[in-house]
Amino acid sequence: MEESIDKFTLIYMVQYMNIALIFVFADFSLGSRDVKRPILFGKYRDFDTSWYYDVGAKISFAMVSNSISPMVGKVIQPAI
Repeated sequence: MEESIDKFTLIYMVQYMNIALIFVFADFSLGSRDVKRPILFGKYRDFDTSWYYDVGAKISFAMVSNSISPMVGKVIQPAI
């Protein structure tokens, strides 16, 4: 039981970093657009409506696919 809890905690942290950190900061920008930086040089300087339309759609798709994907293996297992 303890090993299962440890694996669940590890998977939870990886999913959090995948969805929350990468997608949120993917198109986020700090500072002026004159300086070329590889990190935090995106299209949006604030969490405005266009940011939610662009990045929010990616986050929603990732959450839906992560909630459906565990069940896909169990559904196709009898066919295999």
